[in-house]
Amino acid sequence: MKKQIGFTLIELMTTMAILAIIVSYAAPNFKGMFEQKNIPGIARQFENSIKLARTEAINRNTTIEIRSTSGTTDWSQGWYIEFTNPDDKIELIRRFEALQGSPTFTSTVFDDSTRLQILSNGQAQTLGNFNLSYPNNCEAGSYTFKLLNSGLLRKQVNECP
Repeated sequence: MKKQIGFTLIELMTTMAILAIIVSYAAPNFKGMFEQKNIPGIARQFENSIKLARTEAINRNTTIEIRSTSGTTDWSQGWYIEFTNPDDKIELIRRFEALQGSPTFTSTVFDDSTRLQILSNGQAQTLGNFNLSYPNNCEAGSYTFKLLNSGLLRKQVNECP
């Protein structure tokens, strides 16, 4: 009699069925873990983009605008930093892509009609707030940003209710 090497088809199918059941229970938990790791990174990215705009405004001695890609108060689709050069042409400094996953990132004030502008002295033209969170996952974290007159952001971590 020959010695058998490997798995039978029934053993392989049973193992795959058990693995599929385990993965179906674990997948929702992975989404929550991804969201918990994602929110602080988005918050840092937004803070750094405002600092970049402030630095560029001071270095270039001109007004810098930070605008949402959507043109609305929804900033989750991304945003970009630009300025108008002496030849009255708009120049892009940096573009930030849409946020991964499905976080809610909105402004209470800033859209295409009320633009976020950093003046040449580093101060903000208009004050306003931003809210960042995952709507159905309080555990992932939630942030409120307040744009100060100095052109800097004040970040507040919101607690779960």
